[in-house]
Amino acid sequence: MKLAVIIDSYPSSEEQQQRLLQNLNKIKSTGMDVLVSSHHPCNSSIIEVTDYFLYEKSNRYYYLDSDILNYNLAGIENPVYLKYTGIGDRMFYDRLVITGWSAAITSNFLNSIRFLWNKGYEYAFFLHDDFICPDDFSVKIQNILQKSQGHRNYFIRNSPNFSSWFAPFLFGFQIDELLIQKLPQTDLSLNSNFQKFFPNCCFEDVLLRIWGDDTNFIDDFSELDLIFGENNWDLVNSVYGTGSSRLHSEISSSVYVNLDQSNNQFCLMLNVPSDCFCERVNFNFEFRDQDGNLLKEIKLDLRRTSWYTEFIDEIFFDQRVVIMRKKIQGFCGDEIYSFEDAITLEKEKIIKYSELKNFQ
Repeated sequence: MKLAVIIDSYPSSEEQQQRLLQNLNKIKSTGMDVLVSSHHPCNSSIIEVTDYFLYEKSNRYYYLDSDILNYNLAGIENPVYLKYTGIGDRMFYDRLVITGWSAAITSNFLNSIRFLWNKGYEYAFFLHDDFICPDDFSVKIQNILQKSQGHRNYFIRNSPNFSSWFAPFLFGFQIDELLIQKLPQTDLSLNSNFQKFFPNCCFEDVLLRIWGDDTNFIDDFSELDLIFGENNWDLVNSVYGTGSSRLHSEISSSVYVNLDQSNNQFCLMLNVPSDCFCERVNFNFEFRDQDGNLLKEIKLDLRRTSWYTEFIDEIFFDQRVVIMRKKIQGFCGDEIYSFEDAITLEKEKIIKYSELKNFQ
């Protein structure tokens, strides 16, 4: 069986470049072929030791609600999982997830699969680059292939700190006509294309959409310690780190809609959970009509384990379209993380919106 290892990498520092080069040398010493896919230029030492190097310049980061809601609200299906928060006697359900680097990673990953298919490869393992390759890596790969016989693919089940069910860190899969037919034939680095095929999805959800119906062998995430050694993978917290995207995912800062109520159908809910990495969060909201006229402004600070709700039905009484602009700042020690967003709330689409952001 012709097998290759795909390593997804963004070696922007000298330390990352050295770690990637050491891992490549170890893998190549076992006789396995390696393809490195990257959105960052790599030096000649890295390129020379790989069998194949795929570089894609497009690397836009999408994580805001507007990246999904302002594209194709009508076409969104419920994702694999949802976030819900209890505030007082109400439950707020949020079925939006973070797209993040998913469009860029998915584009490069699927291009890698097509490339290997055209080169005659029958199986591949995919990894992110923040690991230390063990000396017996080829033996462990063979053990995985042996125990997953009779299954098309091998997955690692996620730990709670990851963002979905399957870890993007290590999985193996067959490359054949059946798989190739499942891959969209378009440029998925464009978020508009990505949302058409994988609406409201992060990268792990893409894996579920493509491979979820296959016969998969699934290991617990603790298997990563057995493969790489304890503390030898996810070295730089590439999956779950601090920053604006994490601030966006941990707090709640949205309008929730319940059209089943006769009044109080629109509720702004702000929440900073007890485990938020920021000790204080500043919220700044502006609600404007289509002409830019200010309808309402809300500004306040919340600390961990605090929340705020306000019914804002009066904004929507005489407006067909309301534009909600928000600026959020999180304070963590001496560091400040922030993000801004603008979401268009149209009355004719509010039924679909209420399915994604609902309170009961």
